[in-house]
Amino acid sequence: MKTGNRYRNQVILALILITIFGGILRFSGLDWGLPWRYHVDENAFINSANAMRKAPMLNYLNPKWFYHPSLNIYIVTFLSGIYSLFFPLTLPTVHLLGRISSAFWGTLSLPLVFLLGRRLYGPKTGILAALFLSVTVIHIQMSHFFTPDVMLGFFLMVVMYFSVGALRSGRTRDYLGAGIAAGVGMAGKYWAPAILPLLTVHLIRMISDRATGWGEQKKLLRGLLASGAVFFILSPHVILDAPTAVPAIIWWARKTSGEIPQIWAYHFRGTTPYLFHLTDNLPWAMGWPLALLSLAGFIFCLARRKKEDIVLVAWIVLNFLLIGSWFVRSIRYLLPIIPFLCLAAAALTAKLLSRRRWKLLGTAAAAAAFLWGAIFSTAFISIYSAPHGKTRASEWVYANIPPGARLATDRSIPLGARNGLPDLFSEERLNFTYLFESKLDPEEKTAYLDKVLAGSDYLIIADELPEYFRNPGPEHRPEKEFLQGLFRGEKGFRLIKEFKEYPRLGRWTIKDDGAELSFRYFDHPGIYIFQRYVREPE
Repeated sequence: MKTGNRYRNQVILALILITIFGGILRFSGLDWGLPWRYHVDENAFINSANAMRKAPMLNYLNPKWFYHPSLNIYIVTFLSGIYSLFFPLTLPTVHLLGRISSAFWGTLSLPLVFLLGRRLYGPKTGILAALFLSVTVIHIQMSHFFTPDVMLGFFLMVVMYFSVGALRSGRTRDYLGAGIAAGVGMAGKYWAPAILPLLTVHLIRMISDRATGWGEQKKLLRGLLASGAVFFILSPHVILDAPTAVPAIIWWARKTSGEIPQIWAYHFRGTTPYLFHLTDNLPWAMGWPLALLSLAGFIFCLARRKKEDIVLVAWIVLNFLLIGSWFVRSIRYLLPIIPFLCLAAAALTAKLLSRRRWKLLGTAAAAAAFLWGAIFSTAFISIYSAPHGKTRASEWVYANIPPGARLATDRSIPLGARNGLPDLFSEERLNFTYLFESKLDPEEKTAYLDKVLAGSDYLIIADELPEYFRNPGPEHRPEKEFLQGLFRGEKGFRLIKEFKEYPRLGRWTIKDDGAELSFRYFDHPGIYIFQRYVREPE
């Protein structure tokens, strides 16, 4: 009995330490970039929340923006209301409150993945899963953004937790718990697969336990109804304002599938469906050691074929089939399966540690996965303690480019009151124009770019632009040729200043230029400043 208590206390202590360490990684530097606004998705949520707060009372709960459901908007509106009771509320504060919400869900995911791992396979698997997730870089990065991805991942784990309970006991309360959690998750981000773990469990019970009576079907029906009801309660205007919401949802889905081309997604042209996530995204999202261990754990669970393994494997496979089919292959789209890959890695590692002849291998695998993740994560959060590259570039331009200079930009850095930076720039002080006009025909674009170049003394380019136009269609060939010539020094301009922050740990720098673009351009983009030069006569 004493041994059991000692073991339980050790597990609790380990979980507390893991949660504290993971929480530090997720809460560090949440004010990055502020007071300026550098994340387009965050801006959309914040703008929608502000508009909703100022709306007449009858429309108070209708954000009139439906590319995502409303729950996250309601959360930041509620937090802002509470904050404003005690302190003056500013736009940067609203931003910060939204990020605090994401970091909260990200940190709370660590004890939750432990509980899920314990319910699936035992406390050892739970602790290992929490350890691995605590240092998973993509989970840490997304906890620094006010977006719905981390919160969705949290409630997907809750769905799985109750679904495994339903698998074991068939209790109505587990069906209801899974349904409610799925409804909350989908109210944060449209994710129809959220209910799949419960459906998978119910199917397994029907086949293996012959749970086919009407009483059993009512449990599933109650779970599904609970899911729909909770979604409606937490994001009601998706239903009540369906004429506005449905076209927005369809439009966004068409963009994700590639049916509607978007400049910010051009860099996915030429990449291979499914394979790109495995070879390019997963190693950056988790680190190579944990990514490989997760894939090995997935194969282990697939081969072992316990009921719990089937539920876990089915979730990973079905979601990956959906995610990998999209044209847009952003690294953050892996978030719904990242905690479950950590669980698969933990399940394999726990099995190795339980066998004497494989214990050394299990220890080495766990140590490599955790240590690399801890080093990478600690290095990664250093970018949140440094001034944002766009802020640094703005300040440098303000201090070094003389008044009256002619400047052309791709909208890489904030200029003037348009982006809320009256203190750094006044639009009258600098004479600036924009490099790219996407609505022009290709021939017109070439003439336009030549005209802009002829009338500019300085050019400012962000590093995402060369990637956007790396594999363009014919309509964007002029942009590609222009950028290639510019960086080769063929346009009469030379690079005079570069702003780029990399993950750093001491003197060690991790060059992540090869990572998928969205992994870099929100929180640590590169900015290049070019100046016109006059060739010396020969």
